[in-house]
Formats: sequence, structure tokens, C-alpha cells
Amino acid sequence: FAEQGLGPHRRANKPDFLVVVVGAGLGGLMTAIKLKQAGIPFTVLEKSDHAGGVWWDNRYPGAGVDTPSYLYTFSFFTRNWPKYFVQRAELVSYVDDVVSEFELADSIQYGLEVTSAKYDEARQKWSICATRSSGERGSECSSSEPPQTSLHSWLR
Repeated sequence: FAEQGLGPHRRANKPDFLVVVVGAGLGGLMTAIKLKQAGIPFTVLEKSDHAGGVWWDNRYPGAGVDTPSYLYTFSFFTRNWPKYFVQRAELVSYVDDVVSEFELADSIQYGLEVTSAKYDEARQKWSICATRSSGERGSECSSSEPPQTSLHSWLR
């Protein structure tokens, strides 16, 4: 795989594609970090106005983890949690620190919800449709349904 630029080392030349990561929860952020380290261009599409996934979205009283806090910590970016089961605010603070430490802010598009993703076998390409929180729709795929705009114009 190393000959194809798929090994653990940074790619020598820039790929001619863009990876779209759906969601800026912990899984999406881990993916973004690893893509950045590999030198692969990417953007993260997040439906909310902040990173954190369900930990940002869920705001009920007493929201917190029900598994040990350390399981929400990346092995390469550890945190000494104040409690065995942390509350939502503490986890969101960790997410904010991850975004800052790995300089991901410019790669995350907030308020953009992916509504479908379909693989076109003939073109060997994904078609991704998304809706902004304002209701405006965009798509990589060609469609006659107005008001479609190119998703590429939304991607940085």
C-alpha cells in the first residue's frame, strides 16, 4: 500500500479528490485529524452550529456520559477528567480543545446537514446532497429539482 500512498506516511503528491466527513462528533473529528495528518484534503459537514455531535445537541438537565469518561478521550490527546462520569459541558470543552489543538475549525462547515449520499459505480464517485440550516439545498449530483446549487460552492 505504501507505493500507492496508502501507508502510514504522508502522501507525496496531493490527491485529486476531496473527502467529505459527515458530522463533527468525536468520530468525525478523529477522521478529520487522521486525514489532515495524511495530507488528504477534506471537509467536515456538521448539521449543528458547533462541534460535538450528540454531546452538543443534547442539553437536558444532568446530561453526561454513562460510561467511563476516559473512553471519550483520544489516546493521542488525553485529558485528566475531574470525574469518572463527566457532564456534557466538560465533554464539549474537550471537543473544543480537540478542534483547537488540531486546527480543524477552518475545515468544519456548520449548519450543513447531509440529506443523502449515493455512490455512482459508473463514475466511481459519491454524490452528496445537503441542506443548510436556512433551508437552502445543495448537491454535488446533477438534479433538476430547484433550488439546487453546487455543493462545491459551499466547500472550502
